[in-house]
Amino acid sequence: MHELAHMWFGNLVTMEWWTDLWLKEGFATFCSYLSGDKLLPSYEFINSMFSDCYGSAFHLDCLRSSHPIEVPVSSPNEIDEIFDEISYSKGSVLINMIHNFIGDEFFRNGMNMYLRKFAYKNSKTEDLWEALGEASSLPVKSVMSTWTRQMGFPLISVSIKQVGGVQKLEFSQERFIADGSKDENGLRWMVPITAVSEKSQTVPFATFLLDRSSEDIIIDSKVAEGWIKVNYGQLGFYRVKYSEELLKRLVPPLKSMTLPPLDRLGIVTDVDALVQAGKSSTVDLLELFWAYQSEDSYVVWSSICSGLSRLQNICEIMGYKKPMDSYTRKLLQKVLSMLGWNAVEGEKVTTGSFRARILLHAGLAGDKSVLEESRRRFKRHLDCVELIPADLRAAIYCIVMAFGDKETFETLKKLFNEESSSEERQRIGSAFGQARDESILHEVLEFSESEHVRKQESVLLLGAVASSQLGQQLAWNYYKEKHEDLVRKFPGAWHIGNVIQSFTSSFASEERAKEVEEFFSKHPAGVEMTVKQCVESIRLNAGWLTRDGESLKKYLDKYAE
Repeated sequence: MHELAHMWFGNLVTMEWWTDLWLKEGFATFCSYLSGDKLLPSYEFINSMFSDCYGSAFHLDCLRSSHPIEVPVSSPNEIDEIFDEISYSKGSVLINMIHNFIGDEFFRNGMNMYLRKFAYKNSKTEDLWEALGEASSLPVKSVMSTWTRQMGFPLISVSIKQVGGVQKLEFSQERFIADGSKDENGLRWMVPITAVSEKSQTVPFATFLLDRSSEDIIIDSKVAEGWIKVNYGQLGFYRVKYSEELLKRLVPPLKSMTLPPLDRLGIVTDVDALVQAGKSSTVDLLELFWAYQSEDSYVVWSSICSGLSRLQNICEIMGYKKPMDSYTRKLLQKVLSMLGWNAVEGEKVTTGSFRARILLHAGLAGDKSVLEESRRRFKRHLDCVELIPADLRAAIYCIVMAFGDKETFETLKKLFNEESSSEERQRIGSAFGQARDESILHEVLEFSESEHVRKQESVLLLGAVASSQLGQQLAWNYYKEKHEDLVRKFPGAWHIGNVIQSFTSSFASEERAKEVEEFFSKHPAGVEMTVKQCVESIRLNAGWLTRDGESLKKYLDKYAE
């Protein structure tokens, strides 16, 4: 769908210069999810857009080393580097935001005007805003220029207060920066705010543009008594920080799943981001996860599992992997029981992926029943008694490798070499990195250079090795030794940038940050922006570890076995 959309966004209408690359890539990404959702609603493409595009855009755009969507470009290397999540993911979510801000009919009319006016011509970002503004009679250009010409996104803080006999909801905005620091430039956005409440659960009681630093709105006393959810439907590209009181009120509708899936997703991902920025504690996030024990949405659990993976990385550095594994097993018990191992007739299309994701995390956390069943199914698969369903193969391969030995690795390697399907080879190759034996990980690095591994697969194998703390150090040493060979092997900023990112961004010390910084200052790879982002990520991890390490240990002690 993405490439098909380029017939209109890229071919029929082409951006005037690389500064406006997002006009084709952001639109193509947006159209792929929108059209997929219309054609195959059971696949929940729009829900996936929020975990895929919103998640990756937030992750990169909260860094100080991010860049605006409209970015000056003056060299070929700079062109390569902007083929990133800002142009693709942030571009798509901003289009989704404006689509919902002006409404589907006005959006369609505006797009029709834009495509007809610039057919077989070049366009700039403001040309799009003018067409949408003309169609809707709304200040689209004024609103959206604040989102495309400056990097980052806002954090909206929300609290409730009583002034005299009047209840007020207070909103304020500031730039959200990953390390929790203040923005020296005082950036402000025109933010489309929507809010629903316990009283009006599907109809927003507040819809307005926040175009200043702060604003108060008067609310009904009955609205003030119950829960309030800001950014209804998660359509706005911003984080929300609730006051302690308002966040506590949201726990019951999370447990009962009264709120729609995307709103449940938004609450936990916002708190997760606030934790990493030091604006909330890691213990608060771990406690919030318990409200999701009965959660039945794949997109919500997918984001929770991503949060658990980041915490696993931090706990592995601290030497607290076992208590974190114990916590994870307990958290996943209910959803694991709900999903089981076998597909049920009539279940959602997404349930297969949901089941695999939960089994993978439970298995890697050491759930004995999952490990035993994975080994049993793997043996039957090898003996051609009963093939593992495609949905479960990647999870089972990873689990058996994580708790396997040299013989397990050799068995998987044989499967890899004999397999012709790219998809199956990717499943097996990803599992190699789960090995917990340093000698096996060394072999995987060597194997990535062999004639049995296709060039595009070697990136997968290298990234797999770097997915654990043990493997990341080996992978980084390997990179330093093979730097020139790897830059030649993977030309272009996108490929080598991904390799560097996977090898370095999960480190968590100032020493590592300086080491990476100094290495690339002496051995440039033509990806200066990516290196800055990696170094910033390392320092963020280090800050998180320093800030919350002791309280996290204390909390996890009760899960030690």
